[in-house]
Amino acid sequence: MATQQQLEAWFAAVDKDGSGAINVAELQQCLAQSGLNFSMKLVSSLIRMYDTDRTATYSKSEFFQLYGFLQRVQTTFAQFDRDRSGVLDLEEMYQALIALGYTLDKQPGGAYYTLCQSYDFDRSGKFKFDSPAPRSSRSSAQSSFWSGSARAAIQA
Repeated sequence: MATQQQLEAWFAAVDKDGSGAINVAELQQCLAQSGLNFSMKLVSSLIRMYDTDRTATYSKSEFFQLYGFLQRVQTTFAQFDRDRSGVLDLEEMYQALIALGYTLDKQPGGAYYTLCQSYDFDRSGKFKFDSPAPRSSRSSAQSSFWSGSARAAIQA
């Protein structure tokens, strides 16, 4: 987990225009520098998660809340990755989402399977998660900001 000082430095680096707020383009660029090429639509969804003042930007505190959420997702992912394979199967993913506070209909055709299909691009029934930490504080085993399972949690 990053320290407050690390998070503040990261925020300042992401806030390219020095406005004190991170806009969609700045967050998208931050994610791209972490190896994630997310669409503007997905980045806008990320902004809306903690944009309490509805400015379509992140203040420091909102940015830190997103970071905290991503840390919870990472911890939960690790907890449910029982075989330490680096991926969750459909049942592990379902249990992880429940642990994160999401309740989805698991019936065939229900919200859970619809959600999974949206992010299971290779139709393997497996989801990978990489660390939501800034590059400067990531371990070598953590290769990017986050991926499919976290996107699934955001959309849940």
